[in-house]
This record gives sequence, C-alpha cells and structure tokens, in this order.
Amino acid sequence: PGDIVRLTKPGFSHSCSVSQNFDMFISHYSNVSTPPCVHVYKLMGSDSDPLHKDPEFWASMMEAAGCPADYVPPEIFSFPAKSGFELYGML
Repeated sequence: PGDIVRLTKPGFSHSCSVSQNFDMFISHYSNVSTPPCVHVYKLMGSDSDPLHKDPEFWASMMEAAGCPADYVPPEIFSFPAKSGFELYGML
C-alpha cells in the first residue's frame, strides 16, 4: 500500500462512510466542546491512481451553532487498569 493520508480534521471523533464508487465520503464528527456536525467530501484525483485521492469539501449538514453558554465540557481522564493497559473515561 501507499502512504497513509489523513482525510479528517484532527482533534475530533469521526465516523465516516464512503460512497459505493469511492468518489465521496461523509464525516460525522464531534468532540467534547463541539456538537455533532456532518461534512461531505468529494475525493479528487486520478482514476488511474485510486490510492492517491485528496478530500475536497463539498457540503455541510447539521452544522451546529455552538454549545449553549452554560455548557460545561466533560472532564477527560485516564487510569491504569489491573491488566496494565491505560483506560480512558469522561465525567
């Protein structure tokens, strides 16, 4: 395979769906201080090289106006489990 290329914005949790012919994808994203949003991207590039496509913003849906003024974002924390793995949580 080729080099790995980021298609989404860092700092958010993303859920992506790709179209059947791999020419577009939808990113449903949010983080602790940004309400859920949906962006649609068109994958641009040569059809002869399908592994090297660049996302181009195409549309926005469910664009959030922002959090309410009294919104307090949750606290993110981590702790070691008995197994030794780091676990993460949100309060």
